[in-house]
Amino acid sequence: MAEGEGPDGKAVSYSVFKKGFKYYISGPNSMEHLCNRAVSDIEGIKREIFIVYRSKITKIKMPWELNTR
Repeated sequence: MAEGEGPDGKAVSYSVFKKGFKYYISGPNSMEHLCNRAVSDIEGIKREIFIVYRSKITKIKMPWELNTR
């Protein structure tokens, strides 16, 4: 999960997942975006979200952080 600020200043969250060697981003409108093939790390994902959704990412939650109680 990636959380941040949208272009209007409101809080937004994105789901990021990997299929094979490709990364996908699911935005607030539930549409999936296939990342550029150069994206291979967290910084690349943040950059891709900024380019596609114009959102600044402020927090990244890894899968093991989501399932804690």
